[in-house]
Amino acid sequence: MGQSFFILTLGCKVNQYESDLMAVNLGQAGFVAAQDADTADIILVNTCTVTGRAAQQSRQTISGVIRNHPKARVFAVGCHAQAAPSELAAIDGLWGIVGNASKGKIASIVACPPQTAPPAPLVDCAPLDGFRLSAEGPPVTGPRARPFVRIQDGCNAHCTYCAVPGVRGPSRSAPALTVLAQLESLYKDGYSEAVLCGIHIGRYGLDLSPVTDLFSLLNEAVKRQIPRIRISSIEPDEVTDEIIGLVGSSQKICPHFHLPLQSGSDFVLRRMARPYKASDFALVVEKIAKAMPHAAIGADILVGFPGETEEDFLQTFSLVEALPLSYLHVFPFSPRKNTPAAGFDRKVPPSLAKARAAKMRQLGHEKKMAFYLSQEGRLLTACVEGPAGLGGEFFKGTTENYIPVKFADKTEPKSSSLHQGILRLSAKEGRMETLLE
Repeated sequence: MGQSFFILTLGCKVNQYESDLMAVNLGQAGFVAAQDADTADIILVNTCTVTGRAAQQSRQTISGVIRNHPKARVFAVGCHAQAAPSELAAIDGLWGIVGNASKGKIASIVACPPQTAPPAPLVDCAPLDGFRLSAEGPPVTGPRARPFVRIQDGCNAHCTYCAVPGVRGPSRSAPALTVLAQLESLYKDGYSEAVLCGIHIGRYGLDLSPVTDLFSLLNEAVKRQIPRIRISSIEPDEVTDEIIGLVGSSQKICPHFHLPLQSGSDFVLRRMARPYKASDFALVVEKIAKAMPHAAIGADILVGFPGETEEDFLQTFSLVEALPLSYLHVFPFSPRKNTPAAGFDRKVPPSLAKARAAKMRQLGHEKKMAFYLSQEGRLLTACVEGPAGLGGEFFKGTTENYIPVKFADKTEPKSSSLHQGILRLSAKEGRMETLLE
């Protein structure tokens, strides 16, 4: 039997997809997936560096894995490995540091290790310029009922706070025919939903020859035998009227948009180098809500950015409060190395940024509860994601408009099948449960 491996994944959907892809590559090379880290010969920590907290969590996870599994060979992989290889090299017991461009050859990197740990970890963090996006072969599903299909990687935007372009490289798209073939393959294999993911998917196709775009990909996809598809995070200025119209008229694209707002202050948006105004964001949300009154609309909010005054924060709060948003992802600003914002003046004290984040998260909770209440009594269709808990009585799933639900079904539905029911809300132990009946 080959050496065993286990992958711990931090961060975004693209990271999760790439962990699944590395697992496939390792399996094809003769490695065997371990059930848990305790039984693994090799442990890969697929890291994140999008925020200071994410980078810290990556380092802490690596150190903890080395401490708790001293016999395993531990490798740091991915975005934080790409961003801070010298910093990670100082961690005792780390066997290797593998950047994003080298994930595709992970099997050869971890193969044939020396008998004892090297005096310094192997470092393979190749430059990302010229690194093409590989999307050939069958789709990668991993253990997921709703598998990811990576259509794009990298980013050209260079927002002043963001380290992602430095660790992911320029925008690169998977060929449309490859994406469509993977979606059709998932449908044939019985999957009922797939999630289109990328770092900046609104830029999809602009680097291909001939040039294409996200709308064209979606428009072609809905004509084929594919699972229902869900669009992951997309920039508000890249949600075109065509895309809104297509999603609103199609049964194959989930009515769910996740839009990075970041701030409702035009002053802060300019300092962030975001390419829209708060009013532009509001217009997009209102167009989506008008075309699809039951759509889920989520937003990312970044509070405590350098120069953000109380008035700026209140502008953000008021905008979010007024818009028909369904949920929020809220982050306090953390300076990222080699980004312009790291050197900006008028820094917001961390305690104040934390307080603003808490207030915004409370608003997000209220928005989510209001959205769930607005959907009570509607017939919704959930993609089944397996048993809910150990009892086996209930199953869990996600509706087309992104509501996590539980339901009873004596037939024990197959994972990734579709289950219809009327949404009911129930208070349990101080929490609201969402049920399909």
